[in-house]
Amino acid sequence: MLKELIINTHKILSTIIYDKVQENSNFKLEYNYFIWGNIQPDIVPGLVLKSHYKDESLDFVIDEIVALGKTSPSVFYNKQTRNKFSKDIGIVCHFLCDFFCFPHYNRWHYNSSMMLPHIKYEKNLNHSAENILTIPTLSLQPVSYLENDTLKSFIEAVLWEYSLNEDYRNDLIYASNICTKTIETIIDFIFDFDTNKAQTLQ
Repeated sequence: MLKELIINTHKILSTIIYDKVQENSNFKLEYNYFIWGNIQPDIVPGLVLKSHYKDESLDFVIDEIVALGKTSPSVFYNKQTRNKFSKDIGIVCHFLCDFFCFPHYNRWHYNSSMMLPHIKYEKNLNHSAENILTIPTLSLQPVSYLENDTLKSFIEAVLWEYSLNEDYRNDLIYASNICTKTIETIIDFIFDFDTNKAQTLQ
């Protein structure tokens, strides 16, 4: 039951992110594969076992972002490789969303005394996600270079800003915005900031 609720929260967030990316950058991810990528880390054993906490997995996420930013534009003209790109970027979004989830940010592990508060929070977060009407767009700083140190500084700066307010809506706002900004940054670097090229892939 809990896993279903958590997966549902990620589905809702991934739909919000998908729509925001398409609206902001005119780039269309493969919807079903993007959604699938967003829920894979809670289903696929190899990803389930990977820590969903920042301290252990931020470097992994950053490495994935850098690798995705080196994708050749030709990938998007092939359905199979475009599907894989959408799935892989969805996986990145899952971990980023977890980093911007209050129990994960505060390291409430399931195998600790904080298990029950963590479960309760996730249930309430899912309820909030199901009932949220609008997600404001945050003015996040642009990422000037798609390299590890720059990305780490960017994510940690947004995490610090996120930590100043603690509630379910705050989680949803920051999770969706950090993912949207990350995807748009990857797309910009792939196409050398030429949005006209992205538009040709609609």
